[in-house]
Amino acid sequence: YVREGGRTVNAPYFDPSFKWAGAGYLSTAEEMARFGSALLRPGFLKQETLDELFRPLKTSAGEETGFALGWRVGADARRRRIIHQPGGGPGISCWLVLYPDERLVVAILSNQTGAPVGGKALDTIVDSFLGTR
Repeated sequence: YVREGGRTVNAPYFDPSFKWAGAGYLSTAEEMARFGSALLRPGFLKQETLDELFRPLKTSAGEETGFALGWRVGADARRRRIIHQPGGGPGISCWLVLYPDERLVVAILSNQTGAPVGGKALDTIVDSFLGTR
């Protein structure tokens, strides 16, 4: 769906199969959460691979970019370390967030373009699990 003029209408048809390697996967929130959970512990991948996967990249001047290999890395509003990746397209909004120190994974999916799946919505969900410390 998409919001137009205060109404919710069907989003235009969109076939993401042309970009499967980069972002065209179809999934459920449960599958995404299970994938994120597997990435929080060695076994699915070796610890050395996980360390490399989530290592913040730096510019040639040595400044951190906020990105790792296919992931955004940083901290949330409460300064908790996060590894995350948003996504979206026509009729799609999603966010997968890993809190490695707390061993928490949050997967939010919506079938609406531009749905507020990050920001305050995400903070509210995470705070319900971790509190507001």
